[in-house]
Amino acid sequence: MSLLSPLRGAVSLSTLALRSPCTFQRSIIVRAASRAASIPVNEAIPFSVVQLIDPETRKPGPPTQLKTLLSQLDRKTGDYYTVVDSNHTPAPLVVIKNRKADFERKKALKASAKAKKTETKIIEMTWSIEPGDLRHKLSKVKSHIEKGDSVEILFKPKRKVPLPDLTHMQTLAADTEQDMRAISTEVQKMWRGTAVVITVKPSPPNAPMSEPPATSAAS
Repeated sequence: MSLLSPLRGAVSLSTLALRSPCTFQRSIIVRAASRAASIPVNEAIPFSVVQLIDPETRKPGPPTQLKTLLSQLDRKTGDYYTVVDSNHTPAPLVVIKNRKADFERKKALKASAKAKKTETKIIEMTWSIEPGDLRHKLSKVKSHIEKGDSVEILFKPKRKVPLPDLTHMQTLAADTEQDMRAISTEVQKMWRGTAVVITVKPSPPNAPMSEPPATSAAS
C-alpha cells in the first residue's frame, strides 16, 4: 500500500466531473470541509517521511524523517506540524504553525469582520425641529449606537425659513451633545457655517462615561 493512500480520496476528480455541475460542486465542498475537520498534526501525521516548508523562504526542505522533526519541535510555545499537501513528491509537505498565533489570527479576523458590519448612520434635522420630533430622532441615535453603528447628527438650516438666533442654535447643539454623552464617550461636535455635525460612536469596552464638555461657540 502506498504511504500516500490515507489522505487520498476514494473518488477521483475525473469521476466527479462526470456528474452534474451542481453535484460536482457539492462534492468538492463536502470533501474540503471533511479534510479541514480532520487534518492530522504531529504524531497523527500518517507519513514517516515528509518535507518541511521553510517559514522564511516558503520552499520545501529535503525529505526528512517525521520523527526527526518531532524531536526538534518546541511544544511549550504551542508549535505544531500539519500537512498542507499530501500528494506532493518526493514526500508530503508539512508546515510548522503555532496555536497561539492561530488564536490571535482568528480573533483578528473576527474583529475585522465585526468592524466591516458596522455602518455610519446620518440623521438630519433642521434648526426648527419640534421637541417631540427631536426626542424621536435621538432615540433612533441611541438604538443605532446600541447596535454598534456610528451616527452623524446633522443640524442644518431649513430652506426658505429664516435662521433662528445664534443662541438658540448653540443651545440646541450643546444640549444634544450632552444627551449623547450620556450614552457614549465618543462624541465630537463640529460647526460648519450655520450647520453642525455631532458624531457619536460606540464607546470602547468598559470606558468610563465622561462629563459633558462646556458649550462651545459657533465658529
